Amino acid sequence: GEWESAFGALTYRVALTDPKGKTKYATTGGTSYDFRPFMLKEGTYSFRVRPTSKSGDTKGWTDGGALT
Repeated sequence: GEWESAFGALTYRVALTDPKGKTKYATTGGTSYDFRPFMLKEGTYSFRVRPTSKSGDTKGWTDGGALT
């Protein structure tokens, strides 16, 4: 998954939801994340992204779209 950078973001918290509604979380320092290790079954997955600043402030979740 890829997304636009957020002003002041140090890291991004990403959430991947599988076709059964189960969500896995990860943290990355860039504007993309390889979700393939979590995508073990066929189907449509969705992901969300939440930036975190140096001071630890977080913004709301942004929908990243669907992955198949």
